[in-house]
Amino acid sequence: TFSLHNSTAGKKERSMSSEDKEENSMEASEDSSSPSKGDANDYSRFKDVNDSDDDGEKEGKKEKDADGKIKEPALPLHEAIGAATDLKESGNAFVKSGSMVEAKEKYEKALELLRPHEEVVFKGEVITEGTDATQSLFLSLYGNLSMVLLKVEEYKECKMYCDKVVAKDATHVKSLFRRGCANHKLGYFDEAKFDLEKVIELDAGNAAAKKELAAVAKSVKEK
Repeated sequence: TFSLHNSTAGKKERSMSSEDKEENSMEASEDSSSPSKGDANDYSRFKDVNDSDDDGEKEGKKEKDADGKIKEPALPLHEAIGAATDLKESGNAFVKSGSMVEAKEKYEKALELLRPHEEVVFKGEVITEGTDATQSLFLSLYGNLSMVLLKVEEYKECKMYCDKVVAKDATHVKSLFRRGCANHKLGYFDEAKFDLEKVIELDAGNAAAKKELAAVAKSVKEK
């Protein structure tokens, strides 16, 4: 009986050992294989999803401008005014030293900082008396930039910024004169004549406008 008992126990032990080995083998096989499609712990479907909180990785999702550059967040208006004023003064210094390209860059940067607030500042209204300081800063930058653009012979851009000033102040003599010069260079003789005659109407002693108007008349004859 003892021998039979031991034999039976031995068989059970060997049988359990064999089952354990098979179970362990199955577990090892499951660990090394890919999870099934229905497995709730299967995260492989998310392998191509980028949900990082790293700002650097999210940079590609930021809004870009027409040149493909990432737009910087707009400064609050009071900060933009301060920074734009400093840039304007720096641009003015470059103009005095004859460095027009550097001046152009400063004025453009100043307007870039202010542009997000333009609609709020002007409220779509034509300026009359009582123009506030922020509106004056915009118009000054438009005017200064148009002056530099005329000097560096970028006539289309010069005309564009003159248009911005004249749209708000139809009697702005300097902008009318610059636009008249730009229109002349662009071959828009009728527009040039209109602008320059308006300058002379507003400032009868403006010798530069009279000289440019005579040049326009000559260009029309030579056309």
